[in-house]
Amino acid sequence: MGTSTSHGGGLVPPWADGPADAPERPANPAPSNPLPGGDNLDDAENPEPGDPPLQPGDQEPAEGKEVQENDEGDAHRRERINVRPFREALRRFVRTGDRVDLAKAVRAYGAAFRTKAATSQPPRTVVVGANVIEALERLSRGETPAIPGIQLSDLDGQPVKAVTALLIQALAPTEPGFEQEIAEGAMADAMSVVLGDGTFSADAIRGETVGHLVCAFITELVFKYLWLEIRHIAEGLPTATARRDLETAGREVVSSVVERACDARRCAPMVERKSRAEIAVLLRDLSIEAARYMRDYR
Repeated sequence: MGTSTSHGGGLVPPWADGPADAPERPANPAPSNPLPGGDNLDDAENPEPGDPPLQPGDQEPAEGKEVQENDEGDAHRRERINVRPFREALRRFVRTGDRVDLAKAVRAYGAAFRTKAATSQPPRTVVVGANVIEALERLSRGETPAIPGIQLSDLDGQPVKAVTALLIQALAPTEPGFEQEIAEGAMADAMSVVLGDGTFSADAIRGETVGHLVCAFITELVFKYLWLEIRHIAEGLPTATARRDLETAGREVVSSVVERACDARRCAPMVERKSRAEIAVLLRDLSIEAARYMRDYR
């Protein structure tokens, strides 16, 4: 473990940028214009119909600096982090079932990371979510969102899973990578949680629905990254029941910290009439807040 290229041991979350006690030493300074459409959030406008989905690589790197790519093609530098305390505490929890050990593991996981500066470009993972959430937010206000290759009338009556797949495919960034796959899975699971497994109805999308989708997406995203760290331990457990119990414990932890960071009623107005770029920043900040709450988990 240590870098995002080590799939067997896990993946550094997209909102992490090195050890918690590391000095501020950004390898890739934020672009001078971190958000598409302007120098700050006040200048970021909703895209006109027909504009392409937000891309994580739309911005140019700062002059004289190169964006460093990893083997998944994602332009987010990874540095080695110390996850040994997390893994040791987690293994003790697996052996003893003591929730005190689980809490220690979660705190160690949160302490292993320091978050990116507020000016950092939103990573690929939240861009995927922002594109879909922005389209549904427009739909909740009776507008016709710009979805390349899709007519809104074609979605009504289709299974939610099929509609989710179509939206993700149409609105996802055009340079797929491992982190994008994680984000697409998180969005698919979030849509299922919020809309169920029945048929899709545009009339059923309301502001509150979008707020719940924001929180569900953050929950699924944070859990998927945590599970990448837990998975290798789970695979060594002797029974399927033991593996399910560990997964359940992980989900309970994530639900607890995300609940503190994200309230659906609060998130609904926060994404109302916002651009994809602004929603991406919100999703990034909620992810960061959830990770911070892990540091004092009890």
